[in-house]
Amino acid sequence: AEGMAMDMGGSSMVSATREYRRGEAQFSAVMMTGQQAGAMAATVTSQGKMKIETSEVYMAVETIAGFPAYVVRNKQEQSGSITILLDTNPDSARVFTVGYEHLDADEALTLAKKFDWPQIKKTLP
Repeated sequence: AEGMAMDMGGSSMVSATREYRRGEAQFSAVMMTGQQAGAMAATVTSQGKMKIETSEVYMAVETIAGFPAYVVRNKQEQSGSITILLDTNPDSARVFTVGYEHLDADEALTLAKKFDWPQIKKTLP
């Protein structure tokens, strides 16, 4: 696991990342707090129930396990990301993002759900 804390001129951010690999498949989990998380939360919540789908790409704002989420998938490359908004308040936003490559979207979501999002939300300051 890797982590980073940054504080610059009144702007702060804390993140922690963990990466997993299985053959070609890659999966990363990132927890982020601070103003960058607030900006991500504001962007996602302002889009409402957006959905764009082509033969190559799927992008949507959805609700997953009761949390607002932004889902991006590259169908041909079996890659994408799932961003879960644990707290959408711009001043205290908490964002959990998983990224994946060479992994089926359903398997990526199943792996993402193995992280206890409600418990993560409760334990963050």
